[in-house]
Amino acid sequence: MTYSFSFHWIQLILNSTNKIFPKVYSIEFPESMLNFSVQFWQVFSGSVPYSLAIACSTAYYFSKANSEKEKERAWLTIEKQNTELRFLKSQISPHFLFNSLNNLHYLIGKDTGLSEKYTLKLSEVLRYIVYDSKEDTVPLAEEINHIKAYIELMKISIEHPEKIIWKESSDNKVYQISPLILLSIIENGFKHSGIKYNKNAMLSIVLNVADHTLNLNMENTIGENLPFISERSNSLNNLRKRLNILYKDKHQFKLETDEKKAFTSLTINLD
Repeated sequence: MTYSFSFHWIQLILNSTNKIFPKVYSIEFPESMLNFSVQFWQVFSGSVPYSLAIACSTAYYFSKANSEKEKERAWLTIEKQNTELRFLKSQISPHFLFNSLNNLHYLIGKDTGLSEKYTLKLSEVLRYIVYDSKEDTVPLAEEINHIKAYIELMKISIEHPEKIIWKESSDNKVYQISPLILLSIIENGFKHSGIKYNKNAMLSIVLNVADHTLNLNMENTIGENLPFISERSNSLNNLRKRLNILYKDKHQFKLETDEKKAFTSLTINLD
């Protein structure tokens, strides 16, 4: 039936065109063209559906193949970022642990009571780093409590804890944040301030959270005989990489220094 329909339909079109426009466009169809054999139309009309089917299936195959490749490329990009992020996070805990053990060693020889207090506070901080920080995000309130525990830990190990200033203000909204981001900045401030040995050193940290925006501002002295703080330091490079992975186009990080002080600021959009 398909053959017969195609045959008569195309012949009708050719004949009609020849009659309607015989002279205007001087269209003349050869008699052979107007009287193709049924066998020709059978071949012609029969091949069209198969050709269309093959074309459609080929287009679908390549479309699906391209889609699968796009999915693979996207997965590889995400997996690469996750692997890099896990590596960067793994570099934080050992650095903190080595510093803490050095502080504990110092306190044991100086004051047994302080060393015991330090050990208890250290276990609290380590519990957060080892367990809670494994999550992709944590409640901001927990991260802030962890920072305060870390600051208290550091106060125990220095001669003039009053030189450490911590201020915070936050609205009552619930936010999530990637763990250990803020700690990396604060730990860097303690490391370079010289506050552990210098009575004139100081460290001021101000945290403000409002309208889905976090602002952290830190000012600290630069300790004598300590490595100069620079944008190329390993800890800051790690921090910048994490921020670019986790908060791309959603953060601003700045570090400025003069001869005596360093000024660090971080802004994160928590939406």
